[in-house]
Amino acid sequence: MNLERCMRCLPQDMDTGGFFVALFKKVAPMRSRLRKTDADTTTTDMAEEGSGDQVAAESKEPETKKRKVEDASGATPSETADESMGESTNAEKGDADSKQGKGKGGGGKGGGRQWDLGNSPFIKPDADKFPPLVEHYGFAESFPQDQLMVRSNGQAKLIYFMSGAIKKELIDRGLQDKVMPINSGLKAFERNTKRECEVDYRVTQEAIHFIAPHMTKRVVVADPEDYVRCLGPGGIRLSKFSPEFAEAVRALTIGSFVVALRGYERNVSEKMFIVMWRCRGDAMNCLVSKPEMDGMFSKLRGKGIDVPLTLGDDNDNKDEKKEEGDATGKKVEEEAEKVDEEGKE
Repeated sequence: MNLERCMRCLPQDMDTGGFFVALFKKVAPMRSRLRKTDADTTTTDMAEEGSGDQVAAESKEPETKKRKVEDASGATPSETADESMGESTNAEKGDADSKQGKGKGGGGKGGGRQWDLGNSPFIKPDADKFPPLVEHYGFAESFPQDQLMVRSNGQAKLIYFMSGAIKKELIDRGLQDKVMPINSGLKAFERNTKRECEVDYRVTQEAIHFIAPHMTKRVVVADPEDYVRCLGPGGIRLSKFSPEFAEAVRALTIGSFVVALRGYERNVSEKMFIVMWRCRGDAMNCLVSKPEMDGMFSKLRGKGIDVPLTLGDDNDNKDEKKEEGDATGKKVEEEAEKVDEEGKE
């Protein structure tokens, strides 16, 4: 299988397993029309080299079949018309693609490769993008800034964090000039849409376990009870948390921040970090997807931490109503006992 020509790439710690990158050699056209044209040409050449008996046999074929071989190229009139229309359409499409590629800012070498936002090459971000993030999030000098990459097209909506091996062995060696990149790295920062934020980018949950250990600002350490309550839907009121945790969050400005489980602040392998959003009012939101929340609940239960089946303000209201109902029931029972005692007297 020539596995010695393959390279095994180990993804970041995302529990996805390994995958292979292989180089394929193109031996035939990709489009079905071009393959059909080649097949028709081969058939015509074989027919011309046939014996006289084959020609005599073909002369006895019905009139409908004779018309198909009247053309010297072996194509019927309808196929010839379709091919001519196809060539003009392809020419027009090529002109449109070239204009579109020129409008987007170019392609590969000599303009032969057209990039878009989904497969454009990875490049280093502008030098003025990262210093504001260092000041806002307090990144230490240990943070591998050289592993941050953006797509060459677009307005750098996302900043990716790549492993050192991928960047060194693939990106820095110019592999993107030979292979079109589809996806690589983890989403580390995403452009903010709120103007109230002090910086243009917020941290994302996908790569937070690589980023949070290097942050010295906007990181709040939570006890298990507060940590579990952070994994709630919608706006979460700070009044539901412990006073120490609530005050630490109130001191933050509007924008993203990280909540770390106490005892796991520097433990990257456990991934006990949550990306939160500080709202205008006395509340915050959890920026974690529902599937990842479920995974965190399972890990917390495995560590012996009590996790309720439902979270959020609705659950809090249910608890309050239950307490009110219990108090009312207890009062009714006391009144009933008092009536029974009076009846006995």
